Amino acid sequence: MPSLNYFEKFYFFTNFIDEPISKNLINFNSLAVVYNENKIIDLKNFLIIKKFCNYHHIKLYMLDNLKIALKYKLNGIILSHNNYKVSYLMPVNFIKNNFKIVGKVHNQKEYLASMHVHLLVV
Repeated sequence: MPSLNYFEKFYFFTNFIDEPISKNLINFNSLAVVYNENKIIDLKNFLIIKKFCNYHHIKLYMLDNLKIALKYKLNGIILSHNNYKVSYLMPVNFIKNNFKIVGKVHNQKEYLASMHVHLLVV
C-alpha cells in the first residue's frame, strides 16, 4: 500500500532543461520535475530531462499521460485541473509500488474538490 503522506516541497514544470536551469535545480532539496506537456513533442529534450533527473536522483513526473509515464518508467503522473476522470487509469496491480499519482490544483475550491474525490495523492 503506497504511503499517503508523500509530498515534494517543490515542483518544477518544464519542457526543457539547459545549463543555467540545471545548475539551479541541483541546489533544491525535495524537488520533482514535471514534464509540462501531455505528450512528448521533442523526444531529444525529454530524454535530456530524464537523464538529468536520473543522474541527480530527482523525481520526474508526466502531466496527464499515464501511458508515457509507464513507458519511460517515470516516478508518476500529475493530474491537472482539466483531468478529473481517472477511469482510464490501470489497476494498481499493474503499476509499480512507488508510482505516484498527484493532483494539481490552483485554488482552495479545486483543493477541496480534489479532497472530496480523493485525487490529491493516490
